[in-house]
Amino acid sequence: MQPLATQILEKEHFAAAVTQPPIERGGQLHQALLEGIANIERLGYQRLAGAGAPYPVSVRTTGGGARNAAWNEIRARTLGVPVSDAAH
Repeated sequence: MQPLATQILEKEHFAAAVTQPPIERGGQLHQALLEGIANIERLGYQRLAGAGAPYPVSVRTTGGGARNAAWNEIRARTLGVPVSDAAH
Protein backbone atom coordinates (compact mmCIF):
# COMPACT_ATOMS: atom_id res chain seq x y z
CA MET A 1 0.00 0.00 0.00
CA GLN A 2 1.29 3.47 -0.92
CA PRO A 3 1.81 6.14 1.73
CA LEU A 4 -1.10 8.58 2.07
CA ALA A 5 1.02 11.49 0.80
CA THR A 6 1.76 9.57 -2.40
CA GLN A 7 -1.92 8.75 -2.86
CA ILE A 8 -2.85 12.41 -2.47
CA LEU A 9 -0.14 13.53 -4.89
CA GLU A 10 -1.50 11.18 -7.55
CA LYS A 11 -4.99 12.62 -7.45
CA GLU A 12 -5.71 14.69 -10.54
CA HIS A 13 -6.99 17.82 -8.79
CA PHE A 14 -3.97 18.01 -6.51
CA ALA A 15 -1.46 17.24 -9.25
CA ALA A 16 -2.92 20.04 -11.39
CA ALA A 17 -2.70 22.50 -8.51
CA VAL A 18 0.90 21.60 -7.78
CA THR A 19 2.10 21.69 -11.38
CA GLN A 20 0.28 24.89 -12.30
CA PRO A 21 2.62 27.85 -11.79
CA PRO A 22 1.58 30.07 -8.83
CA ILE A 23 1.19 33.09 -11.09
CA GLU A 24 -1.58 31.27 -12.98
CA ARG A 25 -3.41 30.54 -9.75
CA GLY A 26 -3.59 34.23 -8.89
CA GLY A 27 -3.55 34.85 -5.17
CA GLN A 28 -5.15 31.53 -4.27
CA LEU A 29 -1.94 29.93 -3.02
CA HIS A 30 -1.04 32.97 -0.92
CA GLN A 31 -4.58 33.19 0.46
CA ALA A 32 -4.56 29.48 1.34
CA LEU A 33 -1.27 29.86 3.21
CA LEU A 34 -2.56 32.85 5.17
CA GLU A 35 -5.81 31.04 6.00
CA GLY A 36 -3.79 28.05 7.22
CA ILE A 37 -1.68 30.27 9.48
CA ALA A 38 -4.82 31.96 10.82
CA ASN A 39 -6.35 28.56 11.57
CA ILE A 40 -3.25 27.56 13.52
CA GLU A 41 -3.55 30.82 15.47
CA ARG A 42 -7.24 30.06 16.19
CA LEU A 43 -6.36 26.55 17.39
CA GLY A 44 -3.73 28.04 19.70
CA TYR A 45 -6.24 30.43 21.25
CA GLN A 46 -8.76 27.59 21.59
CA ARG A 47 -6.19 25.42 23.32
CA LEU A 48 -5.32 28.23 25.71
CA ALA A 49 -9.04 28.75 26.40
CA GLY A 50 -9.37 25.03 27.09
CA ALA A 51 -6.63 25.41 29.70
CA GLY A 52 -8.53 28.23 31.43
CA ALA A 53 -7.29 31.37 29.67
CA PRO A 54 -9.97 33.67 28.24
CA TYR A 55 -10.46 33.59 24.47
CA PRO A 56 -9.46 37.02 23.13
CA VAL A 57 -12.18 39.59 22.50
CA SER A 58 -9.86 41.39 20.08
CA VAL A 59 -6.34 40.98 18.71
CA ARG A 60 -3.72 43.71 18.30
CA THR A 61 -1.06 43.15 15.67
CA THR A 62 2.34 44.69 14.93
CA GLY A 63 5.03 44.41 12.29
CA GLY A 64 4.84 44.43 8.52
CA GLY A 65 1.78 42.18 8.39
CA ALA A 66 -0.18 44.68 10.47
CA ARG A 67 -0.32 46.95 7.42
CA ASN A 68 -1.85 44.22 5.26
CA ALA A 69 -5.63 44.70 5.30
CA ALA A 70 -6.32 41.36 3.59
CA TRP A 71 -4.25 39.47 6.19
CA ASN A 72 -6.00 41.26 9.05
CA GLU A 73 -9.40 40.44 7.51
CA ILE A 74 -8.49 36.76 7.15
CA ARG A 75 -7.39 36.66 10.79
CA ALA A 76 -10.51 38.51 12.00
CA ARG A 77 -12.81 36.19 10.05
CA THR A 78 -10.99 33.06 11.23
CA LEU A 79 -10.62 34.12 14.87
CA GLY A 80 -14.09 35.62 15.12
CA VAL A 81 -12.78 38.78 16.80
CA PRO A 82 -11.64 42.20 15.54
CA VAL A 83 -7.98 42.44 14.51
CA SER A 84 -6.38 45.87 14.50
CA ASP A 85 -2.99 47.53 14.38
CA ALA A 86 -1.52 48.17 17.82
CA ALA A 87 -0.99 51.83 18.70
CA HIS A 88 2.69 52.78 18.66
